[in-house]
Amino acid sequence: MNVFSPDLGPTLGALFIAFIISTLLYGVTSAQTFIFFKRGAHNGRNYKAIVTVLWILHTLHFIFISHSTHYYAVTSHGNFDALGTPIWSLFAQMLPTILTVGVVQYVWTMRIWTLSNSPRRTPVAISMCLLVLLDVVFTIVWFIKHINESTWADIHHDWIIFCSFSLVAFNDILATFLLCVTLHRSKNGIRETDNLISTLMAYALNTGLLTSLVSIAMIILIFLTPLQLYYIALYIIIGGLYANALLALLNWKTLQARRAWKRRGMSRLQSRDSVFELSTIPWELSRPPSSMFVSSISGEQ
Repeated sequence: MNVFSPDLGPTLGALFIAFIISTLLYGVTSAQTFIFFKRGAHNGRNYKAIVTVLWILHTLHFIFISHSTHYYAVTSHGNFDALGTPIWSLFAQMLPTILTVGVVQYVWTMRIWTLSNSPRRTPVAISMCLLVLLDVVFTIVWFIKHINESTWADIHHDWIIFCSFSLVAFNDILATFLLCVTLHRSKNGIRETDNLISTLMAYALNTGLLTSLVSIAMIILIFLTPLQLYYIALYIIIGGLYANALLALLNWKTLQARRAWKRRGMSRLQSRDSVFELSTIPWELSRPPSSMFVSSISGEQ
């Protein structure tokens, strides 16, 4: 017997609101991707590849969410039994979401690795990357385990999904803390550079806190309302939050670098981006402080 709640508020209503927010986030992602390639002609191939992958993943996510929303709201309109049956596309959206989270967290990890002078930066970076990979594995295992379930009541929210959401939150908190500590230690007393660092620290705190709170909220909702779609609604939008957080920073750093060079009479921005760069902040005297820091946080030399 289907024990799924027939109340449309916590079921179809939650899914529909998540679809609207996800649509807005996808539009912002597409706009930021366009801006990145239009303004960042000198951005390196690594970052261009990452941005392209993020847009493709978000596009796949949007297709899956559109299909599942259409199924529940249009195809199965008035059929309360259908609300208690998980559709494949609602599960499939988990894959591009967790891959998006993994890519963004990997980039943050490599930024910390690049900027840090600590002798323990390599072990810390490897550990964080392994946690990201473990999170992806947990999600895929849970997806395979429950993809063929006939009702939401048959889905058991075991330790796998709790560990997955917990790892997302833990990685966010750890990356935010380490990035803020690393940025703070990069201050050199030059007002312009220190202001940029403070701005980046505030941005890291805001984005890290937001995504961490969403992950924690999903854990609480799974525990309290396992037969309703509130936690799935949050999961639907979390990938868009991660993608736009990274894209916003990339576009911001490009704009700041252009402004810094223009103030010094430079005709064009010359840069070489690489997320795999191992060097720390290059404080050469021949380059303006703000431009040097923006280049460093982006992996430029």
